[in-house]
Formats: sequence, C-alpha cells, structure tokens
Amino acid sequence: MVFLGVLLILVAAAAVIGLWMNGADGAIPITVLDRTFNLTPFETFAAGAATAIVFVIGLALVSAGMRRTTARHRRLREERRSERERLDRLASEKRDLERKLENARAQTAPGPENGPRSASEGATRRGDDHLVAGGSRAGGDPANDPVNDPAADHAFRARR
Repeated sequence: MVFLGVLLILVAAAAVIGLWMNGADGAIPITVLDRTFNLTPFETFAAGAATAIVFVIGLALVSAGMRRTTARHRRLREERRSERERLDRLASEKRDLERKLENARAQTAPGPENGPRSASEGATRRGDDHLVAGGSRAGGDPANDPVNDPAADHAFRARR
C-alpha cells in the first residue's frame, strides 16, 4: 500500500512538473507517450485537480500503510513486553520456591540440634513421621518397614 501511494505521488509530481515546464499562455501542449495534446486553461485546471486528487489518494495510502505498520509493531512490542513480564514472574516464583525448598531442607538437615539419631531412636520416633501415613508402611513393624530396608531403597533408586 505504501508503494502504491508513493507511485501515485510520483505520477502527480511528474504531471505538475510537466505542466510547469511547458508554460501557461493560451493552449498548452502536453506530450504523453509521444502524443501531443493541446489543452485550454480550463482543461489544464481540470488536469491539475485530477493530479491533486491522485496526490491526495497517494498520501492517504502511504499514511494508512504507515499507521497499520505502526499498529502491528506496537502490538508485537506489547506482546513481547507481556511475555517478558510473564517470564519474569515465573522466574521470581521459581526463585521463591527454590528459597522455600532450601529453607525446608536446612530445617530438616542433620545439624547439632537435630543431628543423626541411632537406629533405636529412629524406630521410636517413627510415629512423628508425617510423610509416611501412620509412621510405617508395613503394618507398624519397624523390622518389616520398606523405608528402613536397604534392598527396597536400592530397588527404588534403580527404577529412577
């Protein structure tokens, strides 16, 4: 659309320059594609008006094309900005969750106050385990508990 508008503007400009170069007394000879036309002043005025209309149509096409291009670029810029904001929100949420996970791991990691326990102490504290329902998976008997079974642990890790 912009190309067509520029083309019409150039045609109108060429017509105006052609009339200006020929002079304006009496009948005005105009040559178009090796044909000569003798125009009266009224016909010259009508040709000028037609040229002006073509020029305005060309400007309108250029303007519309530029507006559409600008709107498309604005929409793309807005979409990129919203996508960037969404990604920033997700990254921030990820950092928050990673911080919470690190805090949770730090609280449950063996330290001086909650250091490693002996096997008998662990067996007595199984009732507090909130991750395993009832503190045991095998009917409450710590000897049959697959959580404390190294073979079951090895099989679980092999499946991962």
